[in-house]
Amino acid sequence: MIDSTVPFDAAMVRTVLPLGASSLKRSAAPAQEIEKGNTALKEGIALRTNALVPGLKKVSSRLLPLCKTDKASVLGDTVEYLKLLQEKVKSLVIQAERRLRRATTASSAFAAVERRQLNRGRRTTANGTGPLEGAASNGGKPSFVICRFSRQTSNSLSFSRSLAVGGNGGPVHLSGEASANGSHPNPKARPSSGPPLPSTLHHLRLFSPTITLALIVIVQAEKEIQIAKSHLLSEKIEDVRRAERRCLLLERRNVEIAHRILTNRTQIDAVDARYQAAAREYRHALIFTPCLLIDACTNCTAIEELEEREKERDGFYAANRAEMEEFKERTRRFVSDTQEEVRKLRDWVSE
Repeated sequence: MIDSTVPFDAAMVRTVLPLGASSLKRSAAPAQEIEKGNTALKEGIALRTNALVPGLKKVSSRLLPLCKTDKASVLGDTVEYLKLLQEKVKSLVIQAERRLRRATTASSAFAAVERRQLNRGRRTTANGTGPLEGAASNGGKPSFVICRFSRQTSNSLSFSRSLAVGGNGGPVHLSGEASANGSHPNPKARPSSGPPLPSTLHHLRLFSPTITLALIVIVQAEKEIQIAKSHLLSEKIEDVRRAERRCLLLERRNVEIAHRILTNRTQIDAVDARYQAAAREYRHALIFTPCLLIDACTNCTAIEELEEREKERDGFYAANRAEMEEFKERTRRFVSDTQEEVRKLRDWVSE
């Protein structure tokens, strides 16, 4: 069964598949050399991972503080970051294509040599010399390794190409990929659309570590952006609710002040009515009562005092009424300004 979890690497191909005429005379690579090749491959992947992750962490750490300041700047930095990742993926696609061509050429050459050895072994068997079991056993293992690396490289290349052009990120198989019999890939064939990207990240182990790390960093950056947006939105909603509570308190105070103004106005009207009634009665008694005509001179001073008190009272009431009217107008303007500010905040939150 072909192992699709091992990524393609040129060092592995050079280790497992030696090129040149001298490789025809050698026997199959022992298990120790294959283990050395796997160790070298793992070390190379670790070096490339350590070189790639710091740069991505630097870009992703720069996104979070920007999310708390301006929404437009955050979106712009996110777009730039995604463009940078697409450029990196495109460069990886180009490198993978070159490696695929070299591996395909090498596999085709080795397959041709293997076919020649098998044909030579059949001819010697037909002549009675004996079957070439050693040649068949020596040629089978490298061709199996070549098929495994060619198929893994084709899957990684298709996935990288779909990610670079902005597709759904699913694994795409190239039409014309290299096979174990040494067939060359068709350069004019386009990749066919595959299934969508898996929802969980453990499926990404089928692809190359570089693309897997890039996708993990993208998902983490998107999560950080969403968390920052939710925090900003919650803060704005809390500000709006605080403004609404303040508006309700101001409206309650306005109602209380209006009630006090109405109460004072009714009291002033009642006192004025009593004063007018007392003045009418006094004039009526002064005119129609003969006994009071004697005391007219003595009552003139009392009338003048009452008129002065009436003027003072009228002035006091007029000043209080003007002050109340001014306070009412000021309260009305403040309420209207607060309602307008609350409406603007609600429109901004709805946007």
